Amino acid sequence: MSDFDAAKAFTEARDRHKKTEGDGTNAGAHGARWVPLAAAILAVLAALASLATTQRSTIALTSKNQAILLFTKASDAFNEYEARSIKQHVYEALVAAGNVRDPAKLQAIAAHEKKAGAPVFIKAREFERQATESNDRSERALRSYEHLEIGVTFLEISIVLVSISALATTRLLTVAAITAATAGILLTIYGFFT
Repeated sequence: MSDFDAAKAFTEARDRHKKTEGDGTNAGAHGARWVPLAAAILAVLAALASLATTQRSTIALTSKNQAILLFTKASDAFNEYEARSIKQHVYEALVAAGNVRDPAKLQAIAAHEKKAGAPVFIKAREFERQATESNDRSERALRSYEHLEIGVTFLEISIVLVSISALATTRLLTVAAITAATAGILLTIYGFFT
């Protein structure tokens, strides 16, 4: 998770702006007046993207936990079905062997196990289906989280580059800041819809 602090980034950008404006070396030069506003806007975007990143991470973890729980329930239900099936076959085999006192009672027990096993099998299949859905939801949230995290990183880089561009008079840093901001915004948008 990102430890980005939007308020701190904005304060640092404002301080740099005041410093360059106060010493007279960069007054009026190369867009120094837009730096605090650009840094503030980028900081807000980074904070919002960071919030979305945290939410996607939480969704991925809870969905994965839910999938594990449902796979366990499915396994338990399949085990119960198998146990009932084994009982059914054992009783049927005893009746078929003919060495029992009350074959009707054993046939009734075998029929009961067969009847009781069918809904257990259906329940197991439903748990398995839900577990697969939950696992898929977790994977989608994780992919979204990764794209959002990269977007936040680019937005944070752009804040730094915008702030440095106020001190340096080169347009290269401004172009780099705009490029990083654009990449960050695009990756964040892509992360929202992944």
